[in-house]
Amino acid sequence: MFFTGSKKQPDAPLVEKPWPGITHHDTPTVEKYLRRSGAKGGGSRSLFKMAMNKFSKPFRALGKTRRKEVEDTQFHELKWKNDHGNLRVFSANCEKIVQTRRPQPVPCPPCSTVLSSKAFKKTLNKPPKASKNAIYTNKRYQNRVIGEIYARTIGLQAIIEEPNAKNTPYVRYAQGALEGKYDNQVFNGLVEAMVTKIDREERGVGMQNFKYALAYDEFCNVLRISSPAAYRAFQEQLPGNFR
Repeated sequence: MFFTGSKKQPDAPLVEKPWPGITHHDTPTVEKYLRRSGAKGGGSRSLFKMAMNKFSKPFRALGKTRRKEVEDTQFHELKWKNDHGNLRVFSANCEKIVQTRRPQPVPCPPCSTVLSSKAFKKTLNKPPKASKNAIYTNKRYQNRVIGEIYARTIGLQAIIEEPNAKNTPYVRYAQGALEGKYDNQVFNGLVEAMVTKIDREERGVGMQNFKYALAYDEFCNVLRISSPAAYRAFQEQLPGNFR
């Protein structure tokens, strides 16, 4: 009697797929890199070196036209390009299509070269800037057009397009409130009530059934009891639950 071993399973068929780029499946730090950097890509020479090589002057000493020329040259020299929207990176010479038997394909040769390069690894391992220093990010790495589009989609267009918005007391208060800097619950309650009042007026709705913040509600009632005249003046200008 003869026994045969288990039959070998046939290999999965080789199929062509579009290469999805270098993602967290290939290296876990790529997403952190794309979330901290607005660069369009990397791997090219520095602007300083390119300017010195071409014009024998540092980049900052060049005029506008020559600066643009150096920046364009640097862009065309990029070894990899970043797709921030999908958190992935592609070689500038990506083959675009790969043949694979796996659900997650291995990189095409040019992307594999980027993935293993010293420059790419160094870039991925660069520590992020502290949040408080993010405002000093070089303008070349700030995609203002995309930022403005995003601001419009979430209703912040007026803040983004106002040239000096970050220095207005309104934006400074909003930022401070979100960071927990203001613990005056009466004032915070007033702001909440005022914003709600305007919003409801725009929608043709009154303040009925609005629940005022407890600290602000108590302040309004103390004012009403202690000084009816002050209460009436206050009521003419600001919202409150004056019972």
